[in-house]
Amino acid sequence: MRNGRRTSADSVIAEAGKYVRFISASGGGATVSGGEPLLQPVFTGELLHRMKHELGLHTALDTSGFLGVRATDALLRDTDLVLLDIKSWDPDTYKRVTGRPLRPTLDFARRLADLGQEVHVRFVLVPGLTDDRPTSRESPPSPGVSATSPAWTSCPSTSSAKRSGRHSPCRSPCTTHRPRRPSGSQMPARSSAPTA
Repeated sequence: MRNGRRTSADSVIAEAGKYVRFISASGGGATVSGGEPLLQPVFTGELLHRMKHELGLHTALDTSGFLGVRATDALLRDTDLVLLDIKSWDPDTYKRVTGRPLRPTLDFARRLADLGQEVHVRFVLVPGLTDDRPTSRESPPSPGVSATSPAWTSCPSTSSAKRSGRHSPCRSPCTTHRPRRPSGSQMPARSSAPTA
């Protein structure tokens, strides 16, 4: 273990229990994140279960999904929201960025969809790292969305392809960078209980 300290689920629950009134009053909850929380699925599952059932908190799991096979159905039942961090929809870019294959993450996303789990997919655009054009037709797990369906366009102020959304050097959402939803895609609703 580097830069951490060993702890027990009992001590985490006892500490969180001191703040339940504030967390509940503010509409917050508890998020288990990391590193990667599914490296310790038993500990993560116990925390989620106890946060939800003993403390009555909204629960979230922040994961890359790569180790999704370690998430038991019980762990997912105790999770109100999965924050799924996908580094790239393109398998080649994903492998270059993470050193791992994309398929396990997409399989986990499909499992979550099949379970009806609330999921917020997160993607961080890093210029020069994750903003390259997809090289394959690998499909994301969401119905109606494909790897090529987001608008890949060339910003008038730069010659390189950029993903739609606000992107430097474009300082305001120009028509090229105005966030657009691919036709037929379904965007997840915001959670009614944000996490703290």
